[in-house]
Amino acid sequence: MIQVLEVCESYGGGVKKHVDYLYKYLDKAKYQAYFLVSGARDNAIVPDGYIQEDALSAYKNPLMILKSIVTISHLVRRKHIQLIHAHSTIAAVLVYLFTFFSKQKVTLVYTPHAYLSEKKLAPLKKKIILFVEQLYIKRYDCVINVSNQERQHALSYHLSGPEKQIVIKNGIVSETAPYTRKNIKHVVNIARCDKQKNPFEFIEIANKLKMVNDLDFTFVGGGELLEDCRRRVQRMKLTKVQFVGFSEDVKKWLKEADLFLSTSLYEGLPFSVIEAEAAGLPILLSNVVGHKELYKDNGHLYESGEVADAASWIKKVRSDTDLLEQYSLNSMHVFDEEYTLGTMIDKIENVYSGGVHR
Repeated sequence: MIQVLEVCESYGGGVKKHVDYLYKYLDKAKYQAYFLVSGARDNAIVPDGYIQEDALSAYKNPLMILKSIVTISHLVRRKHIQLIHAHSTIAAVLVYLFTFFSKQKVTLVYTPHAYLSEKKLAPLKKKIILFVEQLYIKRYDCVINVSNQERQHALSYHLSGPEKQIVIKNGIVSETAPYTRKNIKHVVNIARCDKQKNPFEFIEIANKLKMVNDLDFTFVGGGELLEDCRRRVQRMKLTKVQFVGFSEDVKKWLKEADLFLSTSLYEGLPFSVIEAEAAGLPILLSNVVGHKELYKDNGHLYESGEVADAASWIKKVRSDTDLLEQYSLNSMHVFDEEYTLGTMIDKIENVYSGGVHR
């Protein structure tokens, strides 16, 4: 049996879903997996079966960094860990630092869930981020990108050689029965309410359409900008826009929606969009890495900041029954062909087995 340690500092949103799927569906006859996570960043409720260490999120404090490294070291030693899988940037850096304090040979796997260098950054800051990513990735045996575009980003910026970079697309178990949409009356986004997800642009698009009758906008998800967004909506008197906060009942919102709108500034391969496609929703996405791969003639891509284009597209197609039905069918097809959970789990297990036994 292979002993695996999953390390996740950003236990929220799509990363949380990815880690939870591994916890539930990895073959327990082949893998003994331990899950070290922090619930601090998103005030997440950490399941009982996980090992919670909120020091992972206190990465600006040198003492907490040391505590995190010690925790990883103890787990590796006590549990005879053979492979560590780091999820997202902070976890990857902490595991990288751990390697300088351990003589034990451990296979290292990294899933970025969107590289930090994908963000729009000032030139000097981008150079620094790229240097740091290149530095810590050198220690890893394998990097799992969740989309082809993510891998292309890594190769374009020489984060590592191509032999280290593979693609395993996110997959889900859909809990929402799909059906075709015939008009657009309810626009939904399900995401963390933070800078990456760009919720203020969601509001701006809704504002462009405030005079359109029977058209509602709902943003589902908690986060650091939730109250700011609620205040802005109130200040702008947008009575048909609501920020409902965190909800465990995602399928309710997908079932009630007619269009899925994601305004993210950058992505890995967002589970929320895959879930929307599985539910048969047409999609309207910002034209960024992680979104482009999910668009297959099932909606529209708009350039970030071009709120007029996004709003005019909604207005143009919202009553085109035949077109919306085709978008819905195309979304279902995209999901069925590429984003099932079984495929994702099988490929990750192959990486684990190949990494340990090579």
